[in-house]
Order: sequence, then structure tokens, then C-alpha cells
Amino acid sequence: MARNMGSSPSSSTFKTHQVAMVGGEVAPALWYRSDLEKVRVSLAKCRNFIPFAHGGTSFRPGTWYVGSTKNNGKAILIPISFTSEPSIHIEVGNQYMRFFVDGKPIIKNGVPYEIAAPYELQDLNNIRYVQSADVLYIVDGHHRPQQLKRYANDNWSLEPLDFKNGPFMKENDTDDTITISSYGGSTGKIGDTVTVNSSSNMFVEEDVGRLIQIRYVMESRIISNGTADRETTGVLAGPWDVDGKFEITGTFEKVDEVHIASSVEIQYSIDGGSTWQVYDSFLNMHSTNRVKITGELYSEDYNNIIPKVRFYNVGNIFPFTWVFKYSRQEINGILEITQYISPTSVRCKVKHKCLYLNTPTKKWSLGAWGDVPGWPAVITFHQDRLTLGRTPTSPFDIWQSVTGDYNNFGVSEPVQADDSVKIPIRSRSLDEIQGIISLKDLVVLTTGGEWRITGSAEGNAITPDSMYISNQGYRGSHPIEPMISGASILFVQKFGKRVRDLAYSFESDGYDSVDLSIFATHLFDDYTVVDWCYQQEPWSVLWVVRSDGKLLGLTYMKEQEVWAWHMHDVGGVVESISSAPGLTEDEIYMIVRREINGIHVRYVEKLSTKPEQLYLDCAIIAHDGDPTAYIGGLSHLEGKNVVVLADGVPMFGNVVQNGTIQLKNPASFVVVGLQYIGTIQSLPLIYETREGISTGSRRRPANVILQVLDSRFGYIGTKEDDMYPIYYPTQELELYSGVLTEDLSSEYDYYGQVTIEQRHPYPFNILNWTVRVAHGD
Repeated sequence: MARNMGSSPSSSTFKTHQVAMVGGEVAPALWYRSDLEKVRVSLAKCRNFIPFAHGGTSFRPGTWYVGSTKNNGKAILIPISFTSEPSIHIEVGNQYMRFFVDGKPIIKNGVPYEIAAPYELQDLNNIRYVQSADVLYIVDGHHRPQQLKRYANDNWSLEPLDFKNGPFMKENDTDDTITISSYGGSTGKIGDTVTVNSSSNMFVEEDVGRLIQIRYVMESRIISNGTADRETTGVLAGPWDVDGKFEITGTFEKVDEVHIASSVEIQYSIDGGSTWQVYDSFLNMHSTNRVKITGELYSEDYNNIIPKVRFYNVGNIFPFTWVFKYSRQEINGILEITQYISPTSVRCKVKHKCLYLNTPTKKWSLGAWGDVPGWPAVITFHQDRLTLGRTPTSPFDIWQSVTGDYNNFGVSEPVQADDSVKIPIRSRSLDEIQGIISLKDLVVLTTGGEWRITGSAEGNAITPDSMYISNQGYRGSHPIEPMISGASILFVQKFGKRVRDLAYSFESDGYDSVDLSIFATHLFDDYTVVDWCYQQEPWSVLWVVRSDGKLLGLTYMKEQEVWAWHMHDVGGVVESISSAPGLTEDEIYMIVRREINGIHVRYVEKLSTKPEQLYLDCAIIAHDGDPTAYIGGLSHLEGKNVVVLADGVPMFGNVVQNGTIQLKNPASFVVVGLQYIGTIQSLPLIYETREGISTGSRRRPANVILQVLDSRFGYIGTKEDDMYPIYYPTQELELYSGVLTEDLSSEYDYYGQVTIEQRHPYPFNILNWTVRVAHGD
């Protein structure tokens, strides 16, 4: 049938070439900026299509229906991945967690497996997490950090992080004192219960579980002294409980040639005296030689068991005289509040010995974390330290654990390089920390800027006495968890409407930032980013959930200078999204709120992988067996007009009733889902004429030559309400690669845009196109 080609006084024709679409969809304000190389490879619309790094664009894969959220309630998704096993996506809702693997819910005893969790609806968007082996460390700023541990796919536990030895707030600098006193005869040893009284109102009921640190000097005192003589091998003296630094001065009365090989061993036991090990020895020496041996044994190094020490003679010795005493030392006593008595009195359990009883002291500090000061809100690992930051009372601080000991936030005396570290981020405006990211350096994002933290010297690790904090810019960050792509950090700028990257630059010896949304600001106007995830394989796409539930994508390959935005409509409101490695590519799960039969439901759906060739949303394999025309099991799409792939043949116009549909012809393999339409639209066609650039002249697209790969079906036109099928040389359903030529029904205007659609559940991969344009006045 002949198509209306319109009329014009022009007799000139020109060709324009869309050689690539790696610029993605750009804002209307940029449509005529043909002087910009990025605009020349961009589109006016890129909807339900994904630009890929080679230059073309592909029809988006569909989604599989995985299941409903619990009671169709609001939830988020977080992933956990494993080296040689499928990743698991975790549904976190109102005080529960559920689990999904391989596109299915994990079932136990016939129902979805579920565990209890402390998080309520208002906490969900604040959840941040980091993984170590089979454990997720989770924070949200309102609850004690949690450890989610996997023992099997249907056996998980969520446990509070039992942190020890800190961290603590700044030491008291007022005249307020606290006094520790015995309770029930306790002496301040580890495990004892003591009473703590303060000189002012200091405590509240919510302080239960909070730590207190007392810094005091333990003066030297005798543990034992005496003289002993023994002719046969055996215990010479002791045992004594020893917890701290000690020194032993010993001497023998005399020595002769017969007894020169005899000695006195200092032995210690860490199992209550059942077994003994040698700490050091006094050799049988001349009586005028007095030898001092120093050492230290701490109960906290041995699971809070107080070590025992004894003297053990080896062989026949002459009389041995000793003085065994504690060295003068500074002690950091640590207590945990277990019972609130009054604003000035609490009961505590001794976590680190505190023998400083009945003496008021000003040298105290309270725990930095707890229900009163608040809990950390951001988390990562850096240089084998668990790294947490931002509490309501310390919004500018970061704490790092002891190296390799993730729940230990202790500091030795004197300070050791692997001790825990406190990092203060101090800007002029005191900006809250929003994110912490571990690359070569520790990068900190705040509401007002970006910071880089390193050791004091190039290549050095961060330690308590070696850190360098430098500002890298003043863009400011939104609370959305930053993403890592290669060596770049992707973060949302302060007001939630801009996406930036942040990467180290050798030229500036610092971190430079680029606004990745500058060419597509129209996709963010009046909206904010509420969730996102990064899918490295197969397209390198940052999936972004917008505040209206639309799904945006950013194809991002910095090394190829590719960053292209695209928008996706899944037929519902996307509320959460997560990514984790699958067997052949990264898996994307999402929670979609849909209206089904007049009721709002929330479904967990999985983006299909490239090999699956699925191009329907919320789809299931409804039948796989002997041919049948009756298809059931579709209650999740009740009342919806669905599309059916029956043995690969698309069928439209089926409405689900009572969870079923009836096919016209029996089929063996049936997939049922919701249709979505993919649309790409060219920018206004701009080209050079004898009179100069074509802007301001009327033009009419007359003919299009498409280069496609593994494609079938598709529509083309110059107006979205006047589209017609693309003609293929072969009419079979097998996929086609090659050149397609279409004459266009068009009229002269000042735009000359071409629109291409895919309405069928089949692949459609456009590599490039050429438009022959009739030029008017």
C-alpha cells in the first residue's frame, strides 16, 4: 500500500547517520547541540531499550514473577553472594526477613522460610550492609549493628554484633566523678558485678547495654615473695592469679658444677590449672646475680579467663629467692551497664578488670554507641577493619575495629598500630557522613563534601597515630548507598537529583567528580533517587529507582567513555532493587507494586537473563508438557490482559479470569506475562546543506535503512500514533540479522524525527540507521 509522503517545494535530499546510540536519552535542551560529540550519538527517547557499549541498543529483557512480599507489605531487597553458589536476595520487611535463590523463594516446611528482624517500616530505607564470607554486617542508625549469618539456605540467624573494648566518647573533662564499689563481695575482676555511682545525674534506663571506661593507674604491689628449696623436679611455689604486667626478681643462693643445669621455670595456665606452659626461666646462677624478668598476661587475651602463674623447678636447685609483683601500669577498666537503678547509680558487669574501687575519679568516658547516643548508620570494610560511621551524637565520626578482629574496638596502652581507630571528619559546616567507601583509600562522602583518608605517608595503612584526611570537593552527598563501578564511585548528589562519579586522578593526585546526569536532567526534574544497584554483567548498567516508581538505567563504561541514560516502565511502581552475581551474569531482583484486580499487591520479580530470551513482564512458565489449551496458575495476573508465547508464537488479547486463560490452539510450552513497549526516537535530524546547517528549515524523513542483529518484529514511523510494521525479508519467526529498508509516511516539519517501537515479546537489537531526508525551506 502506498504511504503518504507529503508535499514540499524542496527537491534536495540528504542523508543523516545514527552510527551509535551510546549517548542514551538526552534532555530536550540539548537536542540541537550537534556541536557536542555526545549529542550526535544520543536519542530523544530511549524507553525500555538498553544502549550497549558497542554502540547499538537492545530491547529490554522482561521480568519473571518470583513471589509476593509477606502480606503484600512494603519491603526492600538486599543481596548476599557466594563464590561457587548462587547468590541469595533477602526480602527485609516489617520485623522479618525472607530469602530468594534461583528465581524462587526458599521454602521450609511448606512455607517461605522466614526469620525475625528488629527493623520496622520506617527503618527499611536506612539499612546499609557489608559482607564478609557468609556473614552480612547490617546497620540502620537506630538499632545495634546486626550480623546475618548463613548456615544453610534454609538456616539463618540474625544476631546483635557483640562489640567489645569500645568505642568510647571523649573522656570526661568536667568535675563530675564516678565511683565503683563492690557488689556482693566483688573485687572488680572480669565477670564480677559492681555498682557505679556518679556525682551528677548521668544515667537513664536506655543506658542498659552501654559501656563505661575507667582510666586509672594501678600501683605496683606484691603478688608473692619468699624463698624455697627443692631437690627434685616439681612445683616450687604458686599458683597465683595474674592479670596484667608483672616483674619477677629472682636469685639462687649458690651454684656448683653439679647443679649448673638446674632451673626455675615461670609457668602459666589459661585453663584453670589443668595444663601449663613455660613463659620464661631462671637459670641456676651465682648467688650474687639478681635477674629481673618482666612480662604480661591479660585475661582478655584468653576469653576472659584469668591466667595462673607458678614456679616449677627443673632438677635439684639451691635455695631460690623471689619477689613477684605487678608493675605500675595504667589500666583501662571497662564495664557494661546491666541494670538501671537511678540517674546517679547503675549496676555493671566487669568486661575488663577494674580494681579501682571506692575512689571517685574524673577519668571516665561513656560508650560511643547505644540506645542513648545512637548507633552507626554507615558501614564498610577497609584494610581488614570493620569500619562504621555516623551516630546521632557523633555524626562526623568514623570508627575502625582492631585489624582482623571485627568486633574489637579496643586501644592498647601504649597504642599499637593494629588498635582500633577513630577518624574525625571536621569541616567548617560540620557535615554529616553519608557514605564510606573502600578503594585504595578510604573515601568518605558527607552532606557537604568528599574526603580522602590515607596513612600519613604514601602507601601506609591507617593507624591510630598515622592518618591523613584531605578534602576532595564540595558537591555533597545524598544518603543513598554509593556504588562502585571499576575504580569509580557512583553517588547521588545532596538533593537526590544528580548522579556523579568520583575517581582518582593521577594528574591532580586526588579525586575528581563528573556529573553523569547533566545530559539527561529531564529524567530527574521533580523526582529523586530512592534506590539503586549496579549490574556489571552483561551491560554495565546502574539501575536507578525514581521516586515515582519509574526505573532508570545508566549504561556506564568509563574506560570507553560511555554513559547513556534510558527509562523503563515495568507496568507498576518499582520500590526496591538489588543486584548480585549469578551463574552467567549479574542477577537483578526488584519489588514492584502492581494493581491486580483492583487491589495493590507487591511482587518480587527477577530481570530475565539474555539466554532466556524473555520479553514479557511479571511472567511465568505456565505450562511445559503435553499440548493443552487450558492454562491455569495465573492468579497473580487476575483480570490482566496478558500476552502468551505458545510454542514461541505470540498471542494477544487474553484476559485472565479465575487464574486461567483458554488458548485457541493447544500448546506444549507456554509463557504468560504482561506486554511492554520499547520506544526509541531520534533527535531532530540535523545535517549540512549548501546554505549551512539545516536548523530552522523544514524537512521530511523519507526513508530509513536499519542495521539489526538477532531481531524480529518492530514498528516504525514519524508519529507515535501512526506506526507501521517493519518489513523483514523472511516472514518466519526465526531471528534476523542484516539490513532492513523502510519508506516512511511523513510530512514536512521542523523536527524530522523517526520513532521505532517493539511491541512483540521478541528480541530487537538496533545497531545503527541511516535516514534519507527531503529538505524543505
